[in-house]
Amino acid sequence: MKRRYQALALVVASYIPIEVVSRVVTANAYANLYPPEADSISIPIFGAAFNAFAIVFVALLGLVTPIRGWLRYVRLIPISLAALWSISPILYWLTPNHYWISASYLLQLLATCNVIYWSTKPFALQKLTTKAALIKMDP
Repeated sequence: MKRRYQALALVVASYIPIEVVSRVVTANAYANLYPPEADSISIPIFGAAFNAFAIVFVALLGLVTPIRGWLRYVRLIPISLAALWSISPILYWLTPNHYWISASYLLQLLATCNVIYWSTKPFALQKLTTKAALIKMDP
């Protein structure tokens, strides 16, 4: 999968939780599930937006790193950090009346895992084809 499609999938999968947080928190506020003295509902919405943009930024740092030499291993560091970071909101929103938010963050985690998979797959295939070529060369 090309890197630009990976980046597009990551951006789309990161926008979905922002929209879901906005809709669920607003619906819960209208249903009086939060106490009247609760803070503004915009705090979780902006928190979700910051979290999504930060994860996308860190993952894109890994995506734009060249795949030459030792940089192929360095590029996995920010992508892995983004995947680990995307686990945090899933666990944070696992509370009653917020399960849809937690489920929407699974899409972001799947998108970052997709980036990790396609970032490591060429190395695994290269090792397998090299090993197969060496086996064929043995008399």
